[in-house]
Amino acid sequence: MRGVNKVMLIGRVGTDPELRKMENSRSKLNLRIATTESYKNPNGEWNDITDWHTIVMWGPMAERGEKDIKKGGLIYVEGKIRTRSWEDKEGHKRYATEVIAEYYQNLSPRENYQRDNSSLSDQNQDEDIDYNNLNPSEDKLPF
Repeated sequence: MRGVNKVMLIGRVGTDPELRKMENSRSKLNLRIATTESYKNPNGEWNDITDWHTIVMWGPMAERGEKDIKKGGLIYVEGKIRTRSWEDKEGHKRYATEVIAEYYQNLSPRENYQRDNSSLSDQNQDEDIDYNNLNPSEDKLPF
């Protein structure tokens, strides 16, 4: 039976992503995200555990991510775990475990959404709608 290597994370971006062009002209984006879990200790107090994950994106996804992902933003990432090794300058073997992204979704609201749709949001703000007592015959829809 084949194994499964699937990672799904939702977390906050720790730093602005770093885009690099590799020797083969392929784009590579590196970023770090933090995931936090909360639990109650035996004393009934809430504690948080934060883990940091290195995310790697390649190609067109990397180029989109550089424009779309910002420090502090909330992001959903799907991918697979890879551990790579290399020797540093002193000859010591080093390891890095990374999530190779296959898909991501920015979960943060875009700054421009509220102001770009100002006519729509102003119209909605001027009306106080009681959604519990809507009468279909009184709606203001043009169809």
